[in-house]
Amino acid sequence: MVVSSKAADGYDAGEAMCPYRLVLEHVTSRWGVLVLIELLERPYRFSELRR
Repeated sequence: MVVSSKAADGYDAGEAMCPYRLVLEHVTSRWGVLVLIELLERPYRFSELRR
């Protein structure tokens, strides 16, 4: 079985400017993980999260 890193829309996850890779970098960053943990409780407005 051959596994390709190309997504269905043609982006290559290995490319530095791949939109999926950029989103994953933000979500898995130190602050991204903390924001996701807070969002598990309830939805917040941006300014609430920023505080």
